[in-house]
Amino acid sequence: MLNGGETLSEIGDFVRKNRRAIELVVLIVSIYLTPQVVWIGLKITLNTDYPFATVEGESMLPNYYEGDLILTQGVNDKNELSVGEVIIFRRPGNWDFVIIHRIINKDYYDEEEQWYFQTKGDNNNMPDRFSTPYMGWVPTSHVIGRVIYKIPFIGLIFMTMQTKIGPFTLSIILQVVIIALILVVYLKEEKETEKPRDNPL
Repeated sequence: MLNGGETLSEIGDFVRKNRRAIELVVLIVSIYLTPQVVWIGLKITLNTDYPFATVEGESMLPNYYEGDLILTQGVNDKNELSVGEVIIFRRPGNWDFVIIHRIINKDYYDEEEQWYFQTKGDNNNMPDRFSTPYMGWVPTSHVIGRVIYKIPFIGLIFMTMQTKIGPFTLSIILQVVIIALILVVYLKEEKETEKPRDNPL
């Protein structure tokens, strides 16, 4: 029976002999897990299930272009939202459709005991009008959060991922990266294990 010291020694020997392979496995796992960890971290930090969103269409020109990636912050007390802020919200009547527009007015609707916001795209001539009880305005229950930052055009990557070829393209890129990493590790090991040539002199 092996004692604790012998077991630790064997583990150490195994790690030393297979260090490159272990490093490669850790790196590959990190490539797959890092986006998930970042996404979860942002959801917790920014207090929203939608920390990122992509601008689509031209309704917010010239301040937001199609393909801009926006950073969103959740708001617990929707009364904190002010006229002039850009918010992201679910379209009344179509919960799955998300809109990024600016608040141009707000009011408290006593019958429903919640705030309503009148919104408008910066590039639109008329304010939004939805099928809601209070003048077609957006209720607080539909507001996801406020826009706090934008990264120009990076959202085009996410838009590509939503197309039919997007996931396939991403899969190919990841496979190429992994193969490249394996080749780098293999060539490095080959170089380190090469026996030095005898000096003829």
